[in-house]
Amino acid sequence: MKIRSQQIKVSFCIPVYNEEEILLQYLKKIRLGLTQILGKGNFEMLVIENGSTDQTVSILKNVKYPGLRIFYAPSKGHGIAYKIGIEKAKYENIVLSALDIPFGFSDLKAALPIWDNYDIIFGSKAHPKSKIYSLLERRIASFLYRIILKLLFNIPIRDTQGTMFLKKSKILPILPYCRAKNAFFTAQLALYGKRFGLKMIEIPVTYHRKHIIVRKSKYNILKDGSIILCSILSEYIFFKRLP
Repeated sequence: MKIRSQQIKVSFCIPVYNEEEILLQYLKKIRLGLTQILGKGNFEMLVIENGSTDQTVSILKNVKYPGLRIFYAPSKGHGIAYKIGIEKAKYENIVLSALDIPFGFSDLKAALPIWDNYDIIFGSKAHPKSKIYSLLERRIASFLYRIILKLLFNIPIRDTQGTMFLKKSKILPILPYCRAKNAFFTAQLALYGKRFGLKMIEIPVTYHRKHIIVRKSKYNILKDGSIILCSILSEYIFFKRLP
């Protein structure tokens, strides 16, 4: 069933890194889901490839969809890819999502009725009404990450790692402050969204095995976690020096 198909146009931004196994399958799935929800011609898909070492680039060169735009980031990093997506988005309404759409489209359907009232909407796994399936070590890592952000920055958003729904005109002024090249970028959006008075809210999500392909995570808790921790500490020093 279409929701507000004639009232809203969306730029759907997807970072991809070494996704040769699922790339075509999920691009097709996303395109079909957006067509069903928003209506044909009411969205664009921005794929931001950022440093893949497998066949992802070769596959992308042969993908031709109406409304599909492909960009190539200079290096790996969610922050780099998302920033490019925001800057290149054609429409005011922007979605930052993962290729494997772990929440399905339930988050988009929940965001659409309230999108006009907020500058940033976070699909939050930490929302009390969220239904979550996740490995224990990932839950622990996410919990510690949220605690650190709360203690250092008092960010009012409990989970900044899910899907995000943005108003481009509201985000562009704070984008220069969001400098992280890694996954900490989305926390910076929340941090500076708060500092500059943007209207933000969390919505519940459903995250379950049935929504994703069971595959080995690319996120190394020790290695990537250490990099993000350095980003957090660097941001804390910078943030405290702001007037």
